[in-house]
Amino acid sequence: MSRLDRLPTLSEQQARPRATYKTSTRLQRAIAKKAARLDDAKKLAAWAKAVKDRDQWKDRRTGVPVRRTRELDPRRAEAHHLVSRDDRAVRYDVRNGICLSFETHDLVERYVPPDRRDEVLHQARRALHRCAVSGAVRADVRRGG
Repeated sequence: MSRLDRLPTLSEQQARPRATYKTSTRLQRAIAKKAARLDDAKKLAAWAKAVKDRDQWKDRRTGVPVRRTRELDPRRAEAHHLVSRDDRAVRYDVRNGICLSFETHDLVERYVPPDRRDEVLHQARRALHRCAVSGAVRADVRRGG
């Protein structure tokens, strides 16, 4: 048997699975990614509305009625995830959220235990001083805006 006889026929060659190229272009992948982000935003908005409706548009911490507004009103209604949004298993679960006012939500997100407040404030001031000494503070930060 010669080497020529061992070559596969054309039909045998075409029957073998071959590597395929990506069927989508970079633009198509970018469009799909943006569509997924928009879909996620819609799902999160629906989740937030469901949480606020369940809590009857009241701050769960203070019991104060909250408002539906886009302005930075201290009583603006916000939905807060109890378990991080990164956990996909409970990302859209209404039981994983509570309704808070903007003011309360800010306190919850930036919570520093009372016994560490002085230490954290001191660290922040030292970091700001180091930046100012090195000239790394931007002009708008120096002006307070």
